Amino acid sequence: MTRRARLLAAMACCLVWTVPSSGAPAVAPAKPQPAAQADSPPSVDEIQNLYTSGDYKGALQKISRVLSLKGDAAKSYDRHALLRLKAESHLKLRDTKAAADAFSKAAKEAPDEATGAEDTASETVIKRSKNLAFTPKATKEKDKPAPIDVSDPEKRKEAFAALLAEQKAELESRAKAARQAKSLPPILEGLKLVGAFRTTELAATGQDTQSRELVDELGGRAHKLMAEALEDMAETVDGVEEAANDLQEVAVPLRSPTGRGATLERTYKRAGLTTDDRKDLNRVIADCKKIVPTCRELAKVLGDNGGKDFEKLAEYGAEVGNKAHKVLTTRYDDNDYSRMNRAGNRMRRPVERR
Repeated sequence: MTRRARLLAAMACCLVWTVPSSGAPAVAPAKPQPAAQADSPPSVDEIQNLYTSGDYKGALQKISRVLSLKGDAAKSYDRHALLRLKAESHLKLRDTKAAADAFSKAAKEAPDEATGAEDTASETVIKRSKNLAFTPKATKEKDKPAPIDVSDPEKRKEAFAALLAEQKAELESRAKAARQAKSLPPILEGLKLVGAFRTTELAATGQDTQSRELVDELGGRAHKLMAEALEDMAETVDGVEEAANDLQEVAVPLRSPTGRGATLERTYKRAGLTTDDRKDLNRVIADCKKIVPTCRELAKVLGDNGGKDFEKLAEYGAEVGNKAHKVLTTRYDDNDYSRMNRAGNRMRRPVERR
């Protein structure tokens, strides 16, 4: 076979393998590969094992992933327990700021008041600690108290008890001043301290016996003073509203039926607000803006121990303030007197003021 013949034969063989036959594609399509499944969220046991083994950074990574879950995917996890474990992990890594923040968030997710109190007390002693050690303030009985390791959950209970003793000493002096006070501010300050004391008492002892007695005494006085003040404001608003809606007789000029000249027709208009009325209403609104948030704050810190009474008082204060605003912003000069008269839809005659 000549060189040319061998070359032509080789080319023919190449054409057999590269030219598609019967319209089929030259290269078979690749089979679709199944999409890689996303990793399932870590289990609680997996997170706990990481913490127990000392892999606190790994535990925090898994916890953060689970806490970011939404909807049905998050329902199988105890968010409060995870936030507590997050706080403990941060403590093991000596990150007190992150630990305190995690305990603060855990308190909002707590299943009951006593559990939330432990979270709040933990946040407090951690913020007070230095190098993970909480040092109680010196007292007459113990001038140099030993520091307490707050990274140990068991020893942290000792810190709660020490904090409770500190708050009790401060509260006793404030409570004495509040008992003798005839105005509201000292009583409110005492109540706020009672709220913090109650939280620590629940965390340290599981009960609120001492704080309950103080709440019954100071809370009753504060509630009475604020309730009486709101009643006076409500009466003021009602009086201003009634006076503003009193009808006054006026003469309205109308064109004569004959088309010549004008006639005067009697009708009525509302009196509206005086300068003093506006001052009174603005004062009521300003006072309600102070009382309402104060009552809500007290309701929050006192919880079941008298908190509901202050929550109701806050709602009443909001109602009084909103009515004062409505009376203040009402237009009292928008009457069409002639239309009312001619339509036979005259307003009622003036009423005597109470």
